Amino acid sequence: VVIAGTARNSLQTSQIAATGQIADAYSVSKDVEFWGGDLMCVTKVKSAQACCDICCNTVPFALVTVKPDAYVWKDENHHSNHNNWCCCKNFVLSHPQRNDHAVSGKCPP
Repeated sequence: VVIAGTARNSLQTSQIAATGQIADAYSVSKDVEFWGGDLMCVTKVKSAQACCDICCNTVPFALVTVKPDAYVWKDENHHSNHNNWCCCKNFVLSHPQRNDHAVSGKCPP
């Protein structure tokens, strides 16, 4: 069993841009697609940051009954018809896979 964590002063500002690191309380994983766990998808989203903003600020309402806690954005070079797509996820129902044209991340708690 491995237990890992971090502690930081609330006044510290995170300037981390590396894959899989936390930046401003959001996680970002470049070249990773969280596959499965889709709650809703939006087309014509121009950036991973815009996708993060959409998903992490979505509230359960009407047909969306679970608050998204993760997202994946596929860029314009993605090989399918799903380019510039943003899909909001239920993280526990997803699993990561390599995708050179995707950016995935988790929302802050």
